[in-house]
Amino acid sequence: MLPDVDYEEHEIHLKKGDRLILYSDGITECMNSEDEQFSVRRLIHLAQKVEGQPLQALMKQVSESLYHWKGDDAFEDDVTLLAMEML
Repeated sequence: MLPDVDYEEHEIHLKKGDRLILYSDGITECMNSEDEQFSVRRLIHLAQKVEGQPLQALMKQVSESLYHWKGDDAFEDDVTLLAMEML
């Protein structure tokens, strides 16, 4: 994507039921009205909160929490979340 950047490769093996969640920094660095970031910790907490539920529950939980955190829908950065589950 960026020609002058070196990337590291990693290989992971997923088992049935494992989930892989990819997100942009627009989620974790989203600032609220008190200039606090949403944070990786909050995102992990949300993922744990809906563990065992369908991935749609995770997507809905993150979306609702982020809008509530931000207070509006005027995000300064992209907000991207991709979640996959090994079946």
